[in-house]
Parts: sequence; C-alpha cells; structure tokens
Amino acid sequence: MLKKSYEIVAPPEPAMSWREYSHMAQLEYGQLLDREGSSEQDFQSFFEDHPCFMPEAYGTFGRGGHGPYPGAIVSQPILPGITTRFPDFLYIARDSATVFAVMIEIEHPRKLWATKSGRSTAEFTQATDQILEWKAWFSNPLNVALFRETYRIPEDWTRLRTFEQRYMLVYGRGAEESLNGEFNRKRSHLQRPDEIYMTFDRLRPNYNLHHCVCARIDASGYRAISVPPTIELGPNQEYGFQAIRDKVTAVKKNKYISDTRKEFLCSRIPYWDNWSGSGVRSSADFE
Repeated sequence: MLKKSYEIVAPPEPAMSWREYSHMAQLEYGQLLDREGSSEQDFQSFFEDHPCFMPEAYGTFGRGGHGPYPGAIVSQPILPGITTRFPDFLYIARDSATVFAVMIEIEHPRKLWATKSGRSTAEFTQATDQILEWKAWFSNPLNVALFRETYRIPEDWTRLRTFEQRYMLVYGRGAEESLNGEFNRKRSHLQRPDEIYMTFDRLRPNYNLHHCVCARIDASGYRAISVPPTIELGPNQEYGFQAIRDKVTAVKKNKYISDTRKEFLCSRIPYWDNWSGSGVRSSADFE
C-alpha cells in the first residue's frame, strides 16, 4: 500500500474557532470605530492584524474566486516608481480566465464624502485621484511586467489568462449626513466600472480568508507580519504559502494564540514549507 508523502501530527489543542475569533475581532473593530482620536495608522495596524476584514475580489466584484496568492493580503504594496502614495493593501486573485490585482485604499472613517452643498470634499477627491494615478501606472506594459515579477505571480497563473486590476476605496461612515441626501444618489455614478467605494461599516470578518496571513513584499519576496489564530496547517495550504518567510516570528507575536498552540505551529510550519517546496508527492496524497 502506498504511503502519503506527508505526515499529519495531531495538535495538542485546536486552532481558535472561526466563531470565537470573528466575534472577538468584530468587537475590537467596533471599539476602534467609536474611539475618539484614532488615526489612519490605527486602522492600518488593525487590518494588518486581522486581514480577514479586507473585502475579497470575488465577494466584491464577482470575479477572482481562487485567491489570494500566496495565501496573503499584502500590506502597503509597492508600485515601483510611485513614491507619493501607494495602496494600503493588495489582494491577488484569479479565476479561470483572469488574474486580478485588487488595490485597496483605506481612508479615515471620519473623513466626509461631501460638503453641505452636496459636492465631493477635497479629501474624497484626493482619494479618487490616487486611484487614477495607480491606473495610469498599470497602463504601461513595462510596469505590468514589473508587477508580475515583483509579486512573483506564478507562470501557470498568467499563462492563457488576462491580467486586470480592480480598485476599492474604504472611506467614511454610512451614517454620514451627506449620504442621506443628493450626494448619495450620485455616489454610485462616481465609481468607474473597475472600482468599488464603500464605508467602513461594510467591513466584516470573511470566513473565506480565515487562513490568510498578512505580509509585506521586499527584494527577498513575501514576509509575514501576522498569522491568524484560526490558521491550520496541512497539505491543502494555499498555493505558494511556503514562499512567505517569517511566519514563525509572526506566530510568536500573535497575542490571540496560546503558548501551547504557538509551540506546535512553530514546529510544524518548517515541516509543511519543506514538504510544499520539495515537490515530492505520492498518488496516495490524492485519495
């Protein structure tokens, strides 16, 4: 009888359940939204710790059901050559026909959409202008090739697939007075076909991202900055997940993971990274 090419080791305790985690994270998010004096950096840090709050490509645009690559939401992704303002988060996804790069811009929830006269505020206009700057960057084929290289998008993803971009702006609150007036009727018309604007109130923990880490990109590739307490390891880990370095360090920093669970994860992450990277498989793996 053929043996599987990997070994499953029973953990001493299970991962935090999605129900417990999502409830806890939503409470923390609500407290942050209501807190006076919070900064955009406070929200950036929160979403780095809880990347499951990021709107995914499929749920928002109805495209890109396979993702994210490589099992990570990218924080503060670089677009080489742009130095003024880069996106807050990046989500790389695909479906059978297309690879998507989804740029997510996070503004402060207390920024206003419109003035009392119903015109867009300068802050809102500035946020949408940033999206136009990223679109102009992607319009250059050389930049598209550089993006694919920088983010190490696999050749078997890009072969026979088109490459498209989508843009999300998370801005303001749903209870803002201007959204109940004339401006709200024209807000949807301000969105271009590849864009979605939403308020902070629409963000919720998404189970489809319950194994998703948050990472940054640098010259050496992907580096984990957070690992969710709901993560479980095994042969069905996201494609390319082994290429994300410093996952052990991220596990050790997570205040929601018990010491016993941390010890187990830190011992098994290198095992699964080595197994995934080896390419050695047995037909028994697929039974």
